Amino acid sequence: MNTILKLLYAVTITVLLVSCGGNSEEKIEEKIIDFSSMKAEIQTILTDFEIEGDGIFHNATFDNKAVTLLGPIEDSDTVINELVLNIQENPTSIKGNGEAPTLNASGNDYKLSTSADLVVGENSYNATVYYNSDTYGANGILEVDLNGTIVYLLFKGKKRKSKQIKNR
Repeated sequence: MNTILKLLYAVTITVLLVSCGGNSEEKIEEKIIDFSSMKAEIQTILTDFEIEGDGIFHNATFDNKAVTLLGPIEDSDTVINELVLNIQENPTSIKGNGEAPTLNASGNDYKLSTSADLVVGENSYNATVYYNSDTYGANGILEVDLNGTIVYLLFKGKKRKSKQIKNR
């Protein structure tokens, strides 16, 4: 009898946990992405970024002087050259949508992804951010749609340690 009660109790707890978990508003879906096809063409450093503890990507700001082109660019890739020049000359940031990120399948290079906008000066481009983050830093790749031309931008950044003022 005691065994049956324990079994009934375990089944009840399991049903309650599963039913409560089904009503969660978080957007957790595993997505498999082939990062090998994403050849990074531009690389930069983040000067600042805001990503919540649960992975919600809000924004990131680029260091314009740290933007570099990776490898030779074909003559037909003038769009990429123009983007690099615009990033170097204008304030540039990634603006997230504030929504819960998609959880990429384990084994992927980047754990999370979300839609965002790349803002270069006054121009805005649709993008997808694939990233990893923790309390100390973030790294990832930005897939940008430049009016039909897909460009990949590799980024990384570290949180700066705040200076503490000592009272004497």
